[in-house]
Amino acid sequence: MKTLYLFLIFIVILSSPVYSSIGASPASMSFENMLRGGYSEKTVTVSNPTESDIIVSIGGDGEISEWITAFPSTIELGPKSNARIVIKVEPPEDIANGIYKNNILVIGRPAVSGEGQMSVVGGVSLAITAEVVDNEDKGYEVRRFSVPATEECRPIEAHITIVNIGNVRTVADFEFIVRDDEQIFQTKSYTTESMLPTKEYRFLVEIPYEMEQYNCIPTGKYDVSFKSFLDGSLIHEETSPLIIAERGSLSILGELTNVKIPQSIEAGQLTKIEADFENKGELTYRAQLVAEIYSGDSLSQVVKGDVIEVIHSESKTLSLFYQPMFPGDYSARLYALDTISGARTDELEYQFSVSLSMIYMGGGLILLLVILILVKKFILGGKKDE
Repeated sequence: MKTLYLFLIFIVILSSPVYSSIGASPASMSFENMLRGGYSEKTVTVSNPTESDIIVSIGGDGEISEWITAFPSTIELGPKSNARIVIKVEPPEDIANGIYKNNILVIGRPAVSGEGQMSVVGGVSLAITAEVVDNEDKGYEVRRFSVPATEECRPIEAHITIVNIGNVRTVADFEFIVRDDEQIFQTKSYTTESMLPTKEYRFLVEIPYEMEQYNCIPTGKYDVSFKSFLDGSLIHEETSPLIIAERGSLSILGELTNVKIPQSIEAGQLTKIEADFENKGELTYRAQLVAEIYSGDSLSQVVKGDVIEVIHSESKTLSLFYQPMFPGDYSARLYALDTISGARTDELEYQFSVSLSMIYMGGGLILLLVILILVKKFILGGKKDE
């Protein structure tokens, strides 16, 4: 029944003059050399060439549909925009070796339905081929290694991008050496997390900047040699230059945008506050979202989120959790703090109100009733004693 339903939907899409109003690339994907119980993923770019917002849903039907997951499975696309969707394939443990095929339907509909509008604006079929084998293949590739400039007594960062090109989980071992022409200043060993097949991983490894007797590596030009191993065998090696500049000579700059904070919150309700952060400086920003909560002109509470590392030119979403206890009108002054230097973004101020929840009101009434009963018993008991 599900197959027939999807088939009928797709026939309607194909017969529609707006069939081309949604796109997906590539049109086919091949997942090769997968183990039973294994994992593989690839990305597809979904595009909306129309002038309206649309909601795209991704699903399908076929002999391996239960192996396939799209993330996200539903997404809203603005006019003339696109988004990357991850297609994951996970064969079960009891499947036989062989080649399996499936189709994935990418269907779009208007984000806002209006009178006379079609409920479907377009669709595309993606062909999926999956090969299941029983031979283990272990390996990874280092796609990127770099060491950006830093300041004296700030962390030295190595940025590494790795792709697991095998069909089993893999762990990589790294070695770093900071040196100049005359001596070695610092070394560092690092073991990665277990990496899924076909998946790309990015690592930021901090190399110690202090030498003996708590002295920092002095300003100057250095080399950072990098070696990467798999089960003790050398996979990759290269050297990157490192510049250590004077304190305060490199910029630490960020910006908060797209804040999400409810205008109305119930007392006792744990509320998530989010904001997008962009690192516009030269150094990695150890960004912590901070909210100063004011009641009138009085500071009532300071709430802080987790520290997130945001490298140069990168954007990430910061968040914190706030639980108000008393009703009233409040304002939140939000900023992102660099936890190493103390630098902070411009403040963004938002107004919100806190109301009593039904649970709190019910709890208050029960408490009042209990007090009244106890007082009554106390009074009656006193009269009996007389």
